[in-house]
Amino acid sequence: SGTPKMQGPECCALEVCNMHPDDWEQVATIYFQHFQVEKDLVKDMLMQKYKAYPLAMNWQSARTLVLKLHDKIVGATTLRLHEKFSFVEVVLFATHKDHERCGFGSLLSSVVLHKAYEVHCDRILLRASKTATPFWSSQGFKGYTYGSSDLLGAYNDHHCLILPETCQMQRNIPVKHAWLAFSLC
Repeated sequence: SGTPKMQGPECCALEVCNMHPDDWEQVATIYFQHFQVEKDLVKDMLMQKYKAYPLAMNWQSARTLVLKLHDKIVGATTLRLHEKFSFVEVVLFATHKDHERCGFGSLLSSVVLHKAYEVHCDRILLRASKTATPFWSSQGFKGYTYGSSDLLGAYNDHHCLILPETCQMQRNIPVKHAWLAFSLC
């Protein structure tokens, strides 16, 4: 059932920041609650290990953001920027089992959207399990299928992590609203 939704001063105890290398095991534990992945793969990813091949396993450009509540990590997401096609890949994304359905996933999803917007990406791509698809749909993501002539799809197949029994989803990054640009002039 999770912890109750926070209100008032309790909300001030929330912090989103880059993962500190000393926290990799705590983040890995959260990921292992949701994903069946090898420990070495997660460690390489979280420690930004460089691998020349296969390209999907080069974690040098990966960044992990953590969501902390009172200095305890309650959620994390590992992101990777793909400049060639101007998109952010959500490699892994999870909240701690004790803190599910408390709004932390939605908060972290908003942070991902903001980060993608900051680096001028056109879209966010991720692979969602069947159980996670409703959550991502509620965050504005849609299924993404591609054919053999889709260059982004071909790139994605070789440069992004593909976990078994997942479906590709995407969210386009909204452009600046005219009223916002006008109000800043």
